[in-house]
Formats: sequence, C-alpha cells, structure tokens
Amino acid sequence: MIIFLFLRWYYLTIQSPHRMELKEALKKAYAETNLIEVKDTDTFIGDEVYTIIYGINEEDEDIIIWLSENNIHTELVTDGISKKKVKELIINNKPDIELLRVTPAKWTDEWAWEVFYKRNEEKGTRHYYDFYRFEDGEWLETYTMSVMR
Repeated sequence: MIIFLFLRWYYLTIQSPHRMELKEALKKAYAETNLIEVKDTDTFIGDEVYTIIYGINEEDEDIIIWLSENNIHTELVTDGISKKKVKELIINNKPDIELLRVTPAKWTDEWAWEVFYKRNEEKGTRHYYDFYRFEDGEWLETYTMSVMR
C-alpha cells in the first residue's frame, strides 16, 4: 500500500507542470474563442507546441482549436476533413501500416492533420509522419524516419 501511495504521489508530482499548462491553455481558449465545452485535448509539437482542443462552440458546432504561445486558430470540424476520414484515407491507401496517431497539426503555413504510423520493412520497422491539409485532405508531405531493427 505504501508503494502504491508513493507511486501515485510521484506521478502526480511529475504531471503537475503539464496539468498547469493545460489549465492555462483552456482558460485562454475560453477567453479568446467561442468555445463553451471541451470534449478532448491533444498536443502537437512542430515549429511551435500547440495544445489541440476538440470542443463545441456557442452555436453547438464541433470545433478544433490550435493554441500555441503565439497563435490561436479555430476551425469548424465540418469545414475540413474529419479525423475519421483521415484514418480511412491512410488505411485504404496504405493497408500494410500500423496507425499510431492522428492529430491536428501545423505544417509550414497549413492547418493540417499529422498521421503517425509504422510499417514493417525488409530491414526492420520504419516510422512515418504524413501531413494532410485540414481543409480538403490533400497530401502535403511525408517524413520518413530511420529503420529500427
């Protein structure tokens, strides 16, 4: 029992800065957008670190907010390709992959979806990052990582 309590205390201590950052990001999103309800959050790390907020606006529409230290951007989910559609697109085009994550992203000057996946190859496993434009799902770029043996 003491070990469990110590591990719980340790976990909460380690996570405390992250929880405070998220709390501040949500406070800023409520103040600067028409967000009224948060459904989920995520993080995207690119040129800037973005807190991604999935929520509902005052018109009862699903929205996605990209929030960084210097930038805040909101899109209606219906104005872009959905997360579900991005997953279907990648799985249909690359059936031999293992999909690891799909998250809203910023690629150069485009609001996008980042698709992180891995594929087993002859020399080992390779990870990939694909970027698709949020607006229409058009492929933008693929980053290929080194083979992991």
